[in-house]
Amino acid sequence: MGTGEMTGGRLLAIDTTDHNPGVRRFAVTVLATDTGAVLARLTDGPQSPVRAVRFSPVEGDGRLLVSTERTGFARPCVWNPADGSRIDVDAPHLDGDLVALDWSDDGSRVLLVHVDEGIHRVLEFDLRSRALAAIAHPAGAYFEPDVAAAHLNQWASHYAADGRIRLLHQRFDRPLTVLHVDRTTGEQPAPAPATPRASGVRAHSRTVRSTDGTPLQLWVCRPPDAEEPLPLVLNLHGGPNLVSVDSYHPQAQAWVASGVAYASLNYRGSVTFGRRFREGFIGTIGDRELEDIESAVRRLVADGVAHPDRVFVTGASYGGFLSLLSVGRLPKLFAGAMAFVPMADWVGAYDDMNPALRAAWKAFFGAAPDLDPDRYRHSSPITYVGSVRAPVWIRQATHDTRTPPRQAYAYAKALQDAGGDVAIDWFSGGHETSSRGQEIHDQQRMTDLVRAAIEGAPWSRGPVELPSGPSLA
Repeated sequence: MGTGEMTGGRLLAIDTTDHNPGVRRFAVTVLATDTGAVLARLTDGPQSPVRAVRFSPVEGDGRLLVSTERTGFARPCVWNPADGSRIDVDAPHLDGDLVALDWSDDGSRVLLVHVDEGIHRVLEFDLRSRALAAIAHPAGAYFEPDVAAAHLNQWASHYAADGRIRLLHQRFDRPLTVLHVDRTTGEQPAPAPATPRASGVRAHSRTVRSTDGTPLQLWVCRPPDAEEPLPLVLNLHGGPNLVSVDSYHPQAQAWVASGVAYASLNYRGSVTFGRRFREGFIGTIGDRELEDIESAVRRLVADGVAHPDRVFVTGASYGGFLSLLSVGRLPKLFAGAMAFVPMADWVGAYDDMNPALRAAWKAFFGAAPDLDPDRYRHSSPITYVGSVRAPVWIRQATHDTRTPPRQAYAYAKALQDAGGDVAIDWFSGGHETSSRGQEIHDQQRMTDLVRAAIEGAPWSRGPVELPSGPSLA
């Protein structure tokens, strides 16, 4: 069950899976808030999920903006639960996802973003004329998806109260800026920045072919005057059903400022590249992603972007898991791994996870660990500690119920016992860092680690230790 949105307090839309148990392919169920009665359900069948976006903002208008995937790619649809009628924005001439973001206040238009190979293009659909029109805008990102959350996006462009389109704009070299587009004239008055605009280096999008020919999208940025291959940090986003967009990344800019190239890979499991790509990790956790990671690194080396002996991998959560898995199963490819709150041992973590996550990963793996332990062991970085040759740094939270602390410590201890160079730094908290100061500290720590690895110095500061606490007992 997902969360929904009310219109006039009368209706509630919930993303549900009771029509398709055990699979994250939703239907949209609309209920009456006063009685709880189910009024209507929209499903395009077990293969094609439907997600609720937002009810019409017009009082008394029960139409619901939803996202469908009948073609295998996201397409907007306006559905009326009262009579079952629907307006589908099929856009067969467009490749890639067409993401629905918002309604206009009068309910006559819908704001959309077309995502093709990671590039955002803002569009508007007129429900009266059924016309799709492009909105002029600078290159960059205009929304960023979230996963398994109350809202579909972490931030997103939308309609302003005065009828203008309010574009939330980011780019690798530019923090969040608000642009207002006049629908009549198309004018975009330049915003007066509240603070001086941070300088940075733009990232460029590259298409890489994975082992089986699957196209992958990769963001790459490097110091502007560099010509020779450089040390490179490859970032792997979490999720896995998240995505790296062309938005401002202080960490990326920090790496480039220190003379290190930076790349961020949208591996199989990432969203906005269609259903087949998004679900490409299911049932074979880690296998397809490692094929993608290896292909990306080899391309970066072949193109002269990365020094072949100085490629580092990093990521948080699922990205941290893939970082640890990479140095275990692709030991010759990486000079070090820096993993934030990683999953290191799926079997050891299962009982410590919160119940909702256990259910999700049981579905993704295709079985619980007690029924198919070999599948979980195959996907666990701890299985491959004997093959790790690069140094490993883990940043782990003491009260994390998504990637629990005991399994992270078990990995570090096993790697240490196998003769590996490993350090684990603990912080008090849950699955995310808690302050800007901590993020700055962690970035400096990673910068020092990369420098140490290049100079041949170890990362370990002594035996790994498990901090005391009720969640670690």
